[in-house]
Amino acid sequence: MEIQLIGKIFTNPLVFIFSIIIFLSFKASLNVKIKFPILIFIYLFSIPLTSNTLLNIWSKVDTIKKNEKYFSAIVLAGGLDYNWHFRQEIENPYKINFDNFTKFKNSEERIFAGIGVVKKGIANNLLHSNWVPKLKHKGEIHNYNVSLKLKRFAVEKGLPKRKFKIYGNKVKRTLDEASELKKYLGKNSANRLLLITSQSHMRRALAIFQKRGIYVDCMSVEKVDTIMNSIQRTKNYIPSVEGLFGMRTFLYEFIGYIGYWLLDDI
Repeated sequence: MEIQLIGKIFTNPLVFIFSIIIFLSFKASLNVKIKFPILIFIYLFSIPLTSNTLLNIWSKVDTIKKNEKYFSAIVLAGGLDYNWHFRQEIENPYKINFDNFTKFKNSEERIFAGIGVVKKGIANNLLHSNWVPKLKHKGEIHNYNVSLKLKRFAVEKGLPKRKFKIYGNKVKRTLDEASELKKYLGKNSANRLLLITSQSHMRRALAIFQKRGIYVDCMSVEKVDTIMNSIQRTKNYIPSVEGLFGMRTFLYEFIGYIGYWLLDDI
């Protein structure tokens, strides 16, 4: 085991927390038959191997056909760290100009992929919903136009301005994106479309789009390690923030899917 990996283990606060839980559990008066399943559950819940396995099972197989031309590549919103950009506009004591910078929040791969498939000629253009989140600052409500910021970023990366198209109004969630896209496309909704979003979100997104009569091929990004690769990596057996975050991602999508199903939105 490499010294760097050992260092990461012992600088991981969850390792100490988990050790304390084990110690207190065996010091407490609980029956061993109760303690052991509880500890196993906590352990499995907090290691990356579990969340990676669940996310792989939950994922959808990519159906993108590289030799075919798509009418549009639809990139779902969610990549930009708009809170950071907004703060730089409002709370910037050193008056540094951040206009030419773009900060993401670990979801940037979807916009990279969208730009890539259009530049490569796989899709005619990139479609992004008109997402303008509201932020509150000192009692006042402000808007930040994420879509325009991402369009500027795409153009900087060599995508022709005319090929980044913004559609819809008052988009707040995937449900809105699908509904507004249906209106925007009109008769063109029958054309071949490519949906790009995260691996974890793809199943729910596909169901939402199909419910509204929009049938797409899919290309998942932001993928976790495969189950086989996860099994082979030592770090995936150690409780970590990564493991908890992965579990949170899975539960968010799983529970969200069930909720939408109960509401008949998928």
